[in-house]
Amino acid sequence: MSVVSTVYGAPNQWVPAKDYPQVSSSSSSSFMRRESTVRTRWKRKVGRHCVRLNGLRVRAGSPAPKTTLLKSEGLQEYILETNAFPRESKFLKRLREASMVHPSSAHGVPSDEGQLLTLLLKLMKAKKTMEIGVFTGYSLLVTALALPEDGKVIAIDTDREAYEIGLPFIKEAGVDHKINFFQAEALPVLDKMLEEDREVGSFDFVFVDADKENYINYHERVIKLVKVGGLIAYDNTLWYGSVAESGKNYKDMPDFFPRVRECIITFNKSLASDDRVEISQLCIGDGLTLCLRLS
Repeated sequence: MSVVSTVYGAPNQWVPAKDYPQVSSSSSSSFMRRESTVRTRWKRKVGRHCVRLNGLRVRAGSPAPKTTLLKSEGLQEYILETNAFPRESKFLKRLREASMVHPSSAHGVPSDEGQLLTLLLKLMKAKKTMEIGVFTGYSLLVTALALPEDGKVIAIDTDREAYEIGLPFIKEAGVDHKINFFQAEALPVLDKMLEEDREVGSFDFVFVDADKENYINYHERVIKLVKVGGLIAYDNTLWYGSVAESGKNYKDMPDFFPRVRECIITFNKSLASDDRVEISQLCIGDGLTLCLRLS
């Protein structure tokens, strides 16, 4: 089955193409039945074997918590409480709260970053977008709400189970018809799209929040899929502030942490020398880099 031929078919479809690495999924109801167990086990783990990064408490052997890069957590809370949360839709709020019980809740996009994405999408009058890395779908719902009624967003992630945590809220918001979810590795899907000439240069906006080791590989593909004048946004490009900490010993951090840090540093340098894009790196969330395609 051709990826592109199904992109604008039934909403929330799963493309069973044999050449994509597929991942088994379970229903959101089965996940929610385990919610209290997950919450209890996670609480027991928090506080054990903790180290500090930029003054922030991080448990070794697990993903670092999503926290602020600003001067203080109090300042981050001020921004959220006075600016982001009051403008957050009830569907986004409920999705955010439902995601907090997930052991990987740090992967979620913070509300103030979602607010920025909404503003950008509306300023651009975007209609055709893509999201690589979905998690529970907070940023996906942000995008779908910002798009016009005939807008479309292609969402790609290997983890259907996490996506189904947010799917009920997406449906309640009445925007599920704008979304096509692909449970697959992103690179094969992007390569398939590039084989279709009509998909090249057709996207208004692409949001990337997936495996950081592949950011350079994603960039070389999405730069061809987004139109000239279109925007690409890469999340986590400051990696908990560690990109500025040369020579720091990360032996107490999870094994992936220093590896991803090096990948992000390499990626940031690559973007800085890429004359195909105009870039701006923002200190919001865990760092967000915007790339405007010039050619």
